[in-house]
Amino acid sequence: MYKGDPGGVMCSAGGRDIAFPTLYRVVQTLSADDLKSMGLEEFGPVEGYVHFTIHGEAYRDTIPGTQFRAPVLGLLGCCDGPSLVIRWHPNRDHSEGYMKAVTDIAGIDADGDTQRGLPMGELCETGDGIFTAEWRDTDPRWPAPLVIYIASVPLSADHPAAGLVEADWYAAFTPDGGSATVSYLDPRPE
Repeated sequence: MYKGDPGGVMCSAGGRDIAFPTLYRVVQTLSADDLKSMGLEEFGPVEGYVHFTIHGEAYRDTIPGTQFRAPVLGLLGCCDGPSLVIRWHPNRDHSEGYMKAVTDIAGIDADGDTQRGLPMGELCETGDGIFTAEWRDTDPRWPAPLVIYIASVPLSADHPAAGLVEADWYAAFTPDGGSATVSYLDPRPE
């Protein structure tokens, strides 16, 4: 499993302190020779392809043609398209179950592509747990594509449902890094 670089968004809720992995914006350029060396001759050269990853610096050298890589909060430069959900999982079993459910919902074909046309997600690990990054359709009520960081945490001890259910702590960011509200996740636990 790829390692993430802690240092992104911080969650302090439910008696836990969770440092989410850094989200990186990566820009790639691939020549025809680069593609040929990867066995991808059927594709044309790529100039300035942008994608986002939670995989850490160790992953950097595995991405050919990388011109630029920088940490970001939001989907910088993306004014339309899907949103990204980065979710914390306390252990590997929890994350694998989540990934299987996402795969079932998205409908993965024989080539590993989602039938909804969204990119496949990622899985990484830091000292604070396992994290998934999954693309989802942007809700039309949102101001733009969002990056939503989510951690399911225990409710406070004085809550009537404490010990029975968890609540979703979240932080959401617009493409320029401004904060946003996601109504289906409110209210946020303290």
